[in-house]
Amino acid sequence: MTIIASLLRAADLPDSPTARLDAELLLAAALGKSRSFLHTWPERIVPSEAALTFAEYLQRRRGGEPVAYILGQQGFWKLDLEVAPHTLIPRPDTELLVEAALELLPATPAKVLDLGTGSGAIALALASERPAWKVTAVDRVLEAVALAERNRQRLHLNNATVLSSHWFSALEGQRFELIISNPPYIAAADPHLVEGDVRFEPASALVAGVDGSTICG
Repeated sequence: MTIIASLLRAADLPDSPTARLDAELLLAAALGKSRSFLHTWPERIVPSEAALTFAEYLQRRRGGEPVAYILGQQGFWKLDLEVAPHTLIPRPDTELLVEAALELLPATPAKVLDLGTGSGAIALALASERPAWKVTAVDRVLEAVALAERNRQRLHLNNATVLSSHWFSALEGQRFELIISNPPYIAAADPHLVEGDVRFEPASALVAGVDGSTICG
């Protein structure tokens, strides 16, 4: 019999500031429980099926795959979002962009555009905070459009619209009070692209030409 505490001790993930957190998130997901459950019931026996799932998760994480992709979800702002390898993983520092946008316009009706929405994180966070805003989210990657739309529907954010568009290509004649974007900004030869979790994220959402500044075309 294997208990929660012993499985966590034996996780043996690569040493990093998030190793313990990663192991807890993966075990909690394998059990279908919260992280607080692990701390409350450290001596609880782990069913064999959950232990096998946890072992599979650990193997993938040891290979460098981000926890968000393994679990297919990531928290952003106040939302739980579905994520997948064809979109960037929403990051806490991007929440600063949401905060800045919320400060730029009042909570009265306005049309807002999010260019290159990916999972829909920025657009859906804004839509959730400003029910009077009409938020349009666009992306050129069809898988990203479908993912953002699934997130929109699951969160019941009817004041947001997700469209397929390469930047402004599908928006001719439309005007917006606010345009927001977190576009690609990394140079093609940047060594960080082959390090850590970024290795698993889509280059199309990261790389902006040779010098990191070519994003439109």
